Amino acid sequence: MINATEASEEEWVGVDMAVRQFAKDRARTDYELGILLLEVKRTETWARAGFASMNEYVDRVLGMSGRDLAERLRAAEALRDLPATSEALREG
Repeated sequence: MINATEASEEEWVGVDMAVRQFAKDRARTDYELGILLLEVKRTETWARAGFASMNEYVDRVLGMSGRDLAERLRAAEALRDLPATSEALREG
């Protein structure tokens, strides 16, 4: 591992930019996943795909726990009433 005094400004600035872009991309992806999960719930995709529950569906398809599912659904439902926040997340 390089210690901070060995990294050039160009190196650390490049790493910083990459991390910040990753954070933006992740925010956008998290927002999109929330919207998709609301649609899975609304359309009962999980049942039509042959799963016993939405929890089972997201566990097997996404590797997501029931607790994570509940939190993402809660956040996505709350964002419906917060258009400015929704837009900011959608844009990353």
